Amino acid sequence: MLLLISFVASLAFVTSILTLYLFRVYKRQQIIKKMERQLVAPKEKKFSILEMLGYNDLVIKTQNIISNVGLNLDAENFLFTVLLLDTLAVAGSIILQSGYWGLVIVFGTNFALFYLLNDLAERKKRKRVLQFAEAAQDIADYLKVNNNLLNAIEKTVDSIENPLRRDFEKIVTKVYSGISLMEALKDFARESESPIIETWVDSMIFSTRMKADISQTSEIISTKIRKRIMQNRKIQALMMQTKSTVYAMILVMSIVMIGTILNTPDYMKILQAPTGKMAIAYTATSYFLTALYIFRKIDKMVGSV
Repeated sequence: MLLLISFVASLAFVTSILTLYLFRVYKRQQIIKKMERQLVAPKEKKFSILEMLGYNDLVIKTQNIISNVGLNLDAENFLFTVLLLDTLAVAGSIILQSGYWGLVIVFGTNFALFYLLNDLAERKKRKRVLQFAEAAQDIADYLKVNNNLLNAIEKTVDSIENPLRRDFEKIVTKVYSGISLMEALKDFARESESPIIETWVDSMIFSTRMKADISQTSEIISTKIRKRIMQNRKIQALMMQTKSTVYAMILVMSIVMIGTILNTPDYMKILQAPTGKMAIAYTATSYFLTALYIFRKIDKMVGSV
């Protein structure tokens, strides 16, 4: 027991030192970023511990979620902070002789945290697409007066809200710092993770390269985007019916199970045993994960339209 406590304590100490070091690196990178805003040369890639360990995909995915939520945080620092808090929580539960519950709380908290962040990111992505449907029409109207795409984007910024406003401001900032408009639009499409926005960006790039009338192209694409948004809403309404059906099934099955357990003394005796408790935990977990899997699939289907 003492050896385990010493190991956890030493791990927590090392993690704390590492977190403080990464926080200093993050602050230094923020200063460098502010100084290099007007430079055209690309910023030197910083050292990443998780990338060195082979977890670069995890860092990229976490960074995308954090960025879509709208938080100005570094993904690697965030992950190390969560790891530190988890270590401290497990160490505290072991000291209090409740190691099992400590693991359950840590797992549940981490799952809830990342699920909440992912849900918020998906909501922001859907909001961005709805905002873009209106902004694309405004850009098309501005292009009819002045066939300058950057100018049209700048004028549209004043009439939209976040998160799309922040994305458009980032495009303008990149162009004024020396990056081409086409590259800035490609970055915008990639970061948005939306097929609708990617379609519009590809159309603008193609029209520009072919010397076509981008105002007419933008008008056509804007009309298609609005039609696609309407289809998306119809699909979302149908998917909500599926969600309601799943909720009803889970509620009915839960009521039947609880009623059976309360009205049958033999069940109560069985469930008080360790195997019975494991059976309850397994059943509840199965219901929860199944419902979660179905809801995530529904949200992904709606978001991909």
